Amino acid sequence: MKYLFAGALAMLMAASCSKKTKMTDTGFRYEFLVDAAGDPVQPGDWLIIDTRVTTSGDTVIYDSRTEQPGGMPIQMPADPANTRRGNLSPLHDVLIMTNVGDSIRLYYPVDSFETPPPSVAAYDVVQYDIKVRAMATPSEYEQMQEAQRQAAPAQPAGAEAEALRQQAGQLAEGLRTLREQYLGGQLDAQITRTASGLGYILTSQGQPGTTATAGSPVKVHFVGMLVENGAVFDNSLTRAKTFDFVLGQGAVIAAWEEAFALLNKGATAILFVPSQLAYGSAGYGNVPANADLMFYVHHVE
Repeated sequence: MKYLFAGALAMLMAASCSKKTKMTDTGFRYEFLVDAAGDPVQPGDWLIIDTRVTTSGDTVIYDSRTEQPGGMPIQMPADPANTRRGNLSPLHDVLIMTNVGDSIRLYYPVDSFETPPPSVAAYDVVQYDIKVRAMATPSEYEQMQEAQRQAAPAQPAGAEAEALRQQAGQLAEGLRTLREQYLGGQLDAQITRTASGLGYILTSQGQPGTTATAGSPVKVHFVGMLVENGAVFDNSLTRAKTFDFVLGQGAVIAAWEEAFALLNKGATAILFVPSQLAYGSAGYGNVPANADLMFYVHHVE
């Protein structure tokens, strides 16, 4: 009788768990920890969120409230199809279901990462706990961005900014020379290839032991070029401003997520990026569909 009761209790607990935990269309488990009343987010809106990443044993890997500069929340677009920048699509699958005040947990198997960040590689599953602080329409979000730009510290001006712009031109010329050598097979022996297909040449080592981990803020100066024709599609130096992001949050292409987990602070490198690790068949901005890319990157200290 005791075992019959225990079995029945286990069945009730399993049924309760199955009702609480649901599956996304892409097959990832999730559950609402807080399901607040309110109007759901619309595609194209922006969500202002806090994110905490833990293991199933509650080891904290990342907490945006303590690791984001100034405790600033993360800003993410509510777009379940937004994979063009290497974003974590299951995260967008659950974000599109939320509204202000919700807290939701996504269970993410580590073997589902194309290239698991080193900080999670030892685990089977990580949990993303996401609290939605606020929502913004595209126009409201642009107003927020403009307010942040107005409040941001002044960027280099005058001679310093001009020096960065000149450096951008010199780096672009250097990349074009390397592109010709790359297409001619002359760099094959110098390029290190990872399992994902990312290629890189490390041109300076930086500070040993200072690679970024999931949740780390990263500052980068870069020049990006299309392999097909040598056109520069973007660079940070002409803006005299680093490109800043948080590693492991899906804010950049998959190649950058992988590369900056390998590069020390202060390191410089040339990245050779196949299209599937960049913007894929969707393309993005000045990058056409299925474009292979090259980057000069400097992991700024």
